[in-house]
Amino acid sequence: MHTGGSISMGEHARRMEKATGVKPSLEEVYTKCHTKKDKSWIDERSEKVIGEFKKRKTELSQVALSLDIDEDVEAFKESLDIPDDYTVWNEVVTRGKKKVAFGLGSFGLDLSSKLDSRNCSETSKDNLNIEQELHMWKEKAKEQEMINEEQKIKLKDAEHKLKD
Repeated sequence: MHTGGSISMGEHARRMEKATGVKPSLEEVYTKCHTKKDKSWIDERSEKVIGEFKKRKTELSQVALSLDIDEDVEAFKESLDIPDDYTVWNEVVTRGKKKVAFGLGSFGLDLSSKLDSRNCSETSKDNLNIEQELHMWKEKAKEQEMINEEQKIKLKDAEHKLKD
């Protein structure tokens, strides 16, 4: 169920892009097609799905934001090989059970074309790799935090010695 009437989600996405000049994100198209005029969700499942999607995206991108980086955050995220929206959606929502992701209709089919050649075991392997990479980056972030704390202590000691 969605609020788009007889217009497909893919067509909504094309119209959104034409109106703004910017290709809409998966989240924007989903939200447009699953909320009422008063901005409330059409049902609990629709709200739950987008919540899980946002949570997972936040988890995956938190690593980049938690590290002290001097470069562009988006470029840094790309260097981490953070998965695209459809891959995250597929991981969180479909759990590899079906080809068409819930809530995306034809828009999901368009996005899934790159996954057509994969089988479920490869997708599971990818999910495992993502989890392992996320764990590795969380560990690196913790290590960096410890280094930063040690440097703060050394700086305070040096400042204290200068005052004396």
